[in-house]
Amino acid sequence: MIKKKLVYFGGGILLLFLIVVSYKYLSKEGNVMDEIYKAATRKEALEIFNQVPELEEVSYENLSEFENFGGLRIPYRQECLKSGFKVKLYFPKEGDKIQIKSNIELNDTTKVIIYMSYDYKKRNMTLEPIHISYWPTEGEMGTHFYDSETVYGFLEKQEIGEQDIKEYQNYILYDVVVKTWAVAHGEDYEQARKKMENCTFVDNTFLFPENETSSVE
Repeated sequence: MIKKKLVYFGGGILLLFLIVVSYKYLSKEGNVMDEIYKAATRKEALEIFNQVPELEEVSYENLSEFENFGGLRIPYRQECLKSGFKVKLYFPKEGDKIQIKSNIELNDTTKVIIYMSYDYKKRNMTLEPIHISYWPTEGEMGTHFYDSETVYGFLEKQEIGEQDIKEYQNYILYDVVVKTWAVAHGEDYEQARKKMENCTFVDNTFLFPENETSSVE
């Protein structure tokens, strides 16, 4: 009888230990952004990225540019995105970051620019302040507006509110980046989305520098 109790007790301790170890392992398990970052640093990068059919094909020329000129850009295929959206992954040569750069056409002359930046070491996803790109005449110099009054003014003209911007961000991050990567590499999308909760989100979407503009050609 005593031996049976000891066996049950020992079995209970072992089960508890396995649960704790499993929890610690799962809590440290990487998310899709970690996987994308690590893929870009591996020799098999070409094969890994080309497994995602929604991404433009990555060539050795792309990878050479990354090594020699300081940044790797991989756009998503236009036919795989909602109308008016453009999205690309960008890997700066310096630092441990991935950037998601995107723009959404509001009309023929105006785009809202949405950037996100993931810090691999800190596991921080920063939602950068949005800004407006305005091109009134084709072929002439355009202007980027970063201040709150101008940005909100353009958005209000198109009847776009802060909630709409949040929906754009969620579409870009989850439906485009997380979902396509997870599906292409045999991972359940809902689990992949859940893992994103393991990183810290820093929301600077509407933290605008005041009275800042820049001209672009």
